[in-house]
Amino acid sequence: MSRICSSLREIIHFPKTQGYSTIRVPVTWFCHIIDDNYTIDPKWMTRVKQVVDWAIEDGYYVILNEHHSVRDKMHSPIEYGEGYIPRNTPADIAESERFLKAVWKQIATAFNNSYDEHLIFETMNEPRLRGQDVEWTYSSTNGKSVDCLKTLNKLNQTCVDVIRASKGNNASRFIMVPGNAATPAAVLSDEFVLPKDNKKNTGKILVSVHLYTPYSFAG
Repeated sequence: MSRICSSLREIIHFPKTQGYSTIRVPVTWFCHIIDDNYTIDPKWMTRVKQVVDWAIEDGYYVILNEHHSVRDKMHSPIEYGEGYIPRNTPADIAESERFLKAVWKQIATAFNNSYDEHLIFETMNEPRLRGQDVEWTYSSTNGKSVDCLKTLNKLNQTCVDVIRASKGNNASRFIMVPGNAATPAAVLSDEFVLPKDNKKNTGKILVSVHLYTPYSFAG
C-alpha cells in the first residue's frame, strides 16, 4: 500500500515541477455510499483528503468535484444512491437534489476551515442527458436540451446553497458550475443562469467549460 501511495504522490508532484499550478481531483462518490442516508464511506473520504492534502502541500490550487455520477444503466426515474441526472421530471429532480445535497454537505464539512482559497469546489462533471441525441451538445432550439439546462440551473443552485450553508471558509470559497456536458454553448446561452451567491461574495462563482476540438485529436 505504501508503494502505491508513494507512486501516486509522485504522479501528483511531477506536473508541479513542470510549472503547473492547478490540479483537478475528480472523485466519484455514489459507489461509496454505505447506508440509507447517503453516508459516504469514511475510509473513502479519508483517502480523498489524503490526495487533496498531497496536492495542497505541493502548492497547487486544487479543484475537487462530484464526478461521473451520470453514467450508463441508470434507472428511469433514478433510484436511491444512483447519483443524479438532469432529466426534467419530478422524480428525477427530487432524487438528484437529495443525492447532491447529501454528498455536498459531507464534502463541505470535511473540506472547510483547514483549506483556504487553494481548494476550489466543482458542483458536477459534464452533467448530461445520458443516451439522448443531445447528450454532448446544446441547442437553444431543442426542447430536451433546454429542459436539461434549466434543470441544471436548479441543481447548481442546490449545490452552491449547501456549500455556503456550511459557513467557515466555504462561505466564500470559489465554486465552479457547468452547463450541459460542460459545453461552451450551454453556458453562453440565454437559458444558463449563474447561481445566486452570498451578497458579500463577488466573482466567487466560476463557469466550468470543457472543449475537445477536434475530438478526433483531442479526445
